[in-house]
Amino acid sequence: MKYSKLSIGLMTGLLLAGCGGEQQAGQMPLLTVSAVEAVSVPYNYQKTYSGRLEALEDVTISAQVSGYLKSRHFVEGDFVEQGQLLFQLDPAIYETQVASAKAALAQANSALKLAKVNWNRAQELLPRGSISRSEYDKFSAERSQAESQVAAARASLQAAELNLEYTQIRAPIAGRISRSTVSIGDLIAPSTGALATLVSTNPINAQFAISEREIYQFALSADATDAEADSVVAYLSIGEGHRYPTGGEITYVANRINRATGTLEMRAQFDNADGLLLPGQYADVTLQRTDTTDVVVVPRRAVQTDIGGAFVMTVSDDNVVDRNPVTMGSDVGQTVIVKGLEEGTKVLTSGLQRVRPGLEVKVQLAQEAAPSADKAASEAVQTPAENAATEIAQATENAEEK
Repeated sequence: MKYSKLSIGLMTGLLLAGCGGEQQAGQMPLLTVSAVEAVSVPYNYQKTYSGRLEALEDVTISAQVSGYLKSRHFVEGDFVEQGQLLFQLDPAIYETQVASAKAALAQANSALKLAKVNWNRAQELLPRGSISRSEYDKFSAERSQAESQVAAARASLQAAELNLEYTQIRAPIAGRISRSTVSIGDLIAPSTGALATLVSTNPINAQFAISEREIYQFALSADATDAEADSVVAYLSIGEGHRYPTGGEITYVANRINRATGTLEMRAQFDNADGLLLPGQYADVTLQRTDTTDVVVVPRRAVQTDIGGAFVMTVSDDNVVDRNPVTMGSDVGQTVIVKGLEEGTKVLTSGLQRVRPGLEVKVQLAQEAAPSADKAASEAVQTPAENAATEIAQATENAEEK
């Protein structure tokens, strides 16, 4: 806004008249602001990532032989033990096959016994010339053939017994079983697909990924040592920010960065004896280093951002305001970690909209006179009268310079 010399003079006179002529425009009272000193605190570096819970074992239960479903021996959604009977197929046809294979084996053993007798007799007759060499070779071949038939019959019996065993579908692991996809009386076959699924529940994995820029902040890489992995503890937050009481440990770090996402896949394992954690559940995974470092923190409201990045307004010992660029880190309670700021630096927390670099102000340290939240909010915004007074003062200064 441009002002003529006449308008500047009139406005200046009005302002001086309103103040009783006791102060000149260039002698306005110093702006009062609140400030706190940046402090150094011990901090365990931590970062939170979105993850998903996964079972260590996730098994699809399916049939290995065909047959009608005769019975079911579990409650859907219940916990089952390893080896527990889940489904029973009609075993009648397989019991018949076992009986037939046993009879075939007995027949093969009888034939082998006869072949051995004939071969032993041939061994006695050949030296005396009672039989020819060709007849001896015939008895020897019949013995070998009978032995092979016994071995084949024994293998057939084992296959029949195995098929009979497969009519009982048992739990390969301990865990929680899903609902059944088949009903009693259904014809079941290997092509039927999943009859149910079974997942282990304790312990449980949390799968997540961290960016490649954060790998070395946790000292984790593709060739991470056990000592490095032990220096990081994992925590879970489930539901609406509820912290799971038991911490976990890193059990897997991928051996390469995902080129598409620029992240490193990781896995943490947690104890789940109470069964609160369920496979497929979303959870926030917080990685925290066990060693502490000293960091500088300031109130979160003191940090501002613009096109140039994050910065704070500081005040020198002479009460002169300056702009200090910083790099923001993690939140620590109501404060935030900043880099580029020394401990003890006075950082403005109120009046931020009215100050500018080089402006002299009157400072009230928070520990001496901490303003209330309402007062801090009111100081952050100028009233129309304050805006007008500021414009008049600036116009007067420009006129004096000319």
